[in-house]
Amino acid sequence: LDNVTFTTVYSTTASLGGDVSNTFIPADARYVKILLIKGALPYPMSIWEFEVYADPPPVNLALNKTASASTSFNDPQLSIDGNLGTRWSLAAATENEWYKVDLGKVENIGRIDIKWEGAYASEYALQVSTNDATFTTVYSTTTSLGGDISNIFNAVDARYVKILLIKGALPYPMSIWEFEVYKK
Repeated sequence: LDNVTFTTVYSTTASLGGDVSNTFIPADARYVKILLIKGALPYPMSIWEFEVYADPPPVNLALNKTASASTSFNDPQLSIDGNLGTRWSLAAATENEWYKVDLGKVENIGRIDIKWEGAYASEYALQVSTNDATFTTVYSTTTSLGGDISNIFNAVDARYVKILLIKGALPYPMSIWEFEVYKK
Protein backbone atom coordinates (compact mmCIF):
# COMPACT_ATOMS: atom_id res chain seq x y z
CA LEU A 1 0.00 0.00 0.00
CA ASP A 2 2.99 2.35 0.43
CA ASN A 3 5.25 1.49 -2.57
CA VAL A 4 7.99 0.50 -0.10
CA THR A 5 6.88 -2.70 1.62
CA PHE A 6 5.70 -5.51 -0.69
CA THR A 7 4.19 -8.91 0.10
CA THR A 8 4.77 -11.88 -2.21
CA VAL A 9 1.40 -13.30 -3.29
CA TYR A 10 2.69 -15.61 -6.04
CA SER A 11 6.07 -16.98 -7.11
CA THR A 12 7.37 -19.64 -9.46
CA THR A 13 10.65 -21.12 -10.62
CA ALA A 14 9.08 -23.05 -13.51
CA SER A 15 7.46 -20.45 -15.79
CA LEU A 16 7.31 -21.42 -19.47
CA GLY A 17 6.47 -17.90 -20.68
CA GLY A 18 3.65 -17.17 -23.13
CA ASP A 19 0.23 -16.03 -21.92
CA VAL A 20 0.12 -16.69 -18.20
CA SER A 21 -2.70 -16.16 -15.73
CA ASN A 22 -1.76 -16.34 -12.06
CA THR A 23 -4.40 -16.48 -9.34
CA PHE A 24 -3.81 -16.08 -5.64
CA ILE A 25 -5.59 -15.26 -2.40
CA PRO A 26 -6.97 -11.71 -2.75
CA ALA A 27 -4.84 -8.97 -1.14
CA ASP A 28 -5.34 -5.24 -0.73
CA ALA A 29 -2.87 -3.36 -2.90
CA ARG A 30 -2.25 -0.03 -4.51
CA TYR A 31 1.08 -0.97 -6.12
CA VAL A 32 1.86 -4.25 -7.89
CA LYS A 33 5.42 -5.26 -8.71
CA ILE A 34 6.87 -8.20 -10.66
CA LEU A 35 10.35 -9.35 -9.70
CA LEU A 36 12.00 -10.81 -12.82
CA ILE A 37 14.59 -13.00 -11.15
CA LYS A 38 15.95 -15.30 -13.87
CA GLY A 39 15.37 -15.28 -17.62
CA ALA A 40 14.88 -18.38 -19.72
CA LEU A 41 17.00 -17.03 -22.59
CA PRO A 42 20.27 -15.08 -22.77
CA TYR A 43 18.36 -11.93 -23.81
CA PRO A 44 16.76 -9.14 -21.80
CA MET A 45 13.41 -10.17 -20.30
CA SER A 46 10.30 -8.38 -21.62
CA ILE A 47 6.56 -8.35 -21.10
CA TRP A 48 3.92 -7.59 -23.77
CA GLU A 49 1.11 -6.86 -21.31
CA PHE A 50 0.72 -6.84 -17.54
CA GLU A 51 -2.87 -6.89 -16.33
CA VAL A 52 -4.23 -6.88 -12.78
CA TYR A 53 -7.86 -7.70 -12.01
CA ALA A 54 -9.89 -7.27 -8.86
CA ASP A 55 -12.13 -9.98 -10.31
CA PRO A 56 -11.07 -12.74 -12.69
CA PRO A 57 -11.32 -11.77 -16.37
CA PRO A 58 -14.45 -12.97 -18.17
CA VAL A 59 -14.35 -16.45 -19.72
CA ASN A 60 -14.82 -16.76 -23.48
CA LEU A 61 -17.45 -19.52 -23.62
CA ALA A 62 -16.84 -20.12 -27.35
CA LEU A 63 -13.10 -20.77 -27.01
CA ASN A 64 -12.22 -24.10 -28.66
CA LYS A 65 -15.84 -25.26 -28.85
CA THR A 66 -17.37 -26.44 -32.17
CA ALA A 67 -17.93 -24.02 -35.06
CA SER A 68 -19.63 -24.44 -38.42
CA ALA A 69 -20.62 -22.22 -41.32
CA SER A 70 -22.85 -22.17 -44.38
CA THR A 71 -19.72 -21.89 -46.54
CA SER A 72 -16.02 -21.73 -45.69
CA PHE A 73 -12.72 -20.95 -47.34
CA ASN A 74 -10.96 -22.40 -44.28
CA ASP A 75 -11.74 -24.15 -41.01
CA PRO A 76 -14.50 -22.40 -38.95
CA GLN A 77 -12.57 -23.42 -35.79
CA LEU A 78 -9.99 -20.74 -36.63
CA SER A 79 -12.28 -17.98 -35.29
CA ILE A 80 -12.68 -19.61 -31.88
CA ASP A 81 -9.12 -20.78 -31.27
CA GLY A 82 -8.01 -17.71 -29.27
CA ASN A 83 -5.29 -16.96 -31.83
CA LEU A 84 -5.45 -13.49 -33.41
CA GLY A 85 -3.13 -14.73 -36.15
CA THR A 86 -5.72 -17.15 -37.57
CA ARG A 87 -9.15 -16.43 -39.04
CA TRP A 88 -12.18 -17.93 -40.70
CA SER A 89 -13.67 -16.55 -43.91
CA LEU A 90 -16.44 -17.26 -46.36
CA ALA A 91 -15.52 -19.26 -49.47
CA ALA A 92 -16.57 -16.39 -51.75
CA ALA A 93 -17.85 -12.81 -51.55
CA THR A 94 -21.44 -13.94 -50.99
CA GLU A 95 -24.08 -12.49 -48.68
CA ASN A 96 -26.79 -13.97 -46.46
CA GLU A 97 -24.43 -16.60 -45.08
CA TRP A 98 -23.97 -17.73 -41.45
CA TYR A 99 -21.34 -18.73 -38.93
CA LYS A 100 -22.33 -20.71 -35.81
CA VAL A 101 -20.78 -21.90 -32.54
CA ASP A 102 -22.05 -24.76 -30.37
CA LEU A 103 -21.16 -23.90 -26.76
CA GLY A 104 -21.62 -27.56 -25.77
CA LYS A 105 -24.28 -26.79 -23.17
CA VAL A 106 -26.82 -24.09 -22.41
CA GLU A 107 -25.18 -20.96 -20.97
CA ASN A 108 -26.63 -17.61 -19.91
CA ILE A 109 -24.96 -15.08 -22.24
CA GLY A 110 -25.19 -11.31 -22.68
CA ARG A 111 -22.22 -10.31 -24.83
CA ILE A 112 -20.68 -11.38 -28.13
CA ASP A 113 -17.38 -9.86 -29.22
CA ILE A 114 -16.33 -9.99 -32.86
CA LYS A 115 -12.84 -9.20 -34.07
CA TRP A 116 -13.38 -8.56 -37.77
CA GLU A 117 -10.73 -8.94 -40.41
CA GLY A 118 -10.72 -6.09 -43.00
CA ALA A 119 -13.51 -7.77 -44.99
CA TYR A 120 -16.27 -7.28 -42.41
CA ALA A 121 -20.06 -7.39 -42.50
CA SER A 122 -21.70 -3.97 -42.55
CA GLU A 123 -25.03 -5.65 -41.84
CA TYR A 124 -25.37 -8.64 -39.55
CA ALA A 125 -27.62 -10.20 -36.92
CA LEU A 126 -26.71 -12.27 -33.86
CA GLN A 127 -29.05 -15.15 -33.05
CA VAL A 128 -29.23 -17.70 -30.26
CA SER A 129 -30.92 -21.05 -29.72
CA THR A 130 -31.07 -23.77 -27.10
CA ASN A 131 -32.01 -26.52 -29.60
CA ASP A 132 -30.31 -25.58 -32.92
CA ALA A 133 -33.73 -25.35 -34.59
CA THR A 134 -35.46 -22.19 -33.36
CA PHE A 135 -33.28 -19.07 -33.30
CA THR A 136 -34.02 -15.69 -31.72
CA THR A 137 -32.28 -12.48 -32.78
CA VAL A 138 -30.61 -10.75 -29.81
CA TYR A 139 -28.75 -8.04 -31.73
CA SER A 140 -28.66 -6.65 -35.26
CA THR A 141 -27.11 -3.74 -37.12
CA THR A 142 -27.08 -2.28 -40.61
CA THR A 143 -24.24 0.17 -39.91
CA SER A 144 -21.29 -1.87 -38.63
CA LEU A 145 -17.85 -0.35 -39.23
CA GLY A 146 -15.90 -3.55 -38.53
CA GLY A 147 -12.89 -3.65 -36.21
CA ASP A 148 -13.22 -5.08 -32.71
CA ILE A 149 -16.87 -4.91 -31.69
CA SER A 150 -18.54 -5.80 -28.40
CA ASN A 151 -22.25 -6.52 -28.85
CA ILE A 152 -24.13 -6.33 -25.53
CA PHE A 153 -27.74 -7.46 -25.09
CA ASN A 154 -30.16 -8.64 -22.40
CA ALA A 155 -28.89 -11.95 -21.05
CA VAL A 156 -30.47 -15.06 -22.58
CA ASP A 157 -30.02 -18.82 -22.36
CA ALA A 158 -28.25 -20.23 -25.41
CA ARG A 159 -26.26 -23.22 -26.53
CA TYR A 160 -25.99 -22.26 -30.21
CA VAL A 161 -24.81 -18.79 -31.18
CA LYS A 162 -25.07 -17.72 -34.81
CA ILE A 163 -24.13 -14.63 -36.78
CA LEU A 164 -26.09 -13.99 -39.95
CA LEU A 165 -23.72 -12.30 -42.40
CA ILE A 166 -26.31 -10.30 -44.30
CA LYS A 167 -24.23 -7.77 -46.23
CA GLY A 168 -20.50 -7.35 -46.69
CA ALA A 169 -18.86 -3.94 -46.54
CA LEU A 170 -16.28 -4.80 -49.21
CA PRO A 171 -16.27 -6.96 -52.38
CA TYR A 172 -14.29 -9.69 -50.59
CA PRO A 173 -15.36 -12.77 -48.58
CA MET A 174 -16.37 -11.69 -45.05
CA SER A 175 -13.84 -12.82 -42.46
CA ILE A 176 -13.57 -13.03 -38.64
CA TRP A 177 -10.35 -13.20 -36.59
CA GLU A 178 -12.16 -14.15 -33.36
CA PHE A 179 -15.79 -14.75 -32.37
CA GLU A 180 -16.17 -14.64 -28.57
CA VAL A 181 -19.19 -15.32 -26.35
CA TYR A 182 -19.48 -14.14 -22.74
CA LYS A 183 -21.89 -14.15 -19.83
CA LYS A 184 -23.39 -10.73 -19.10
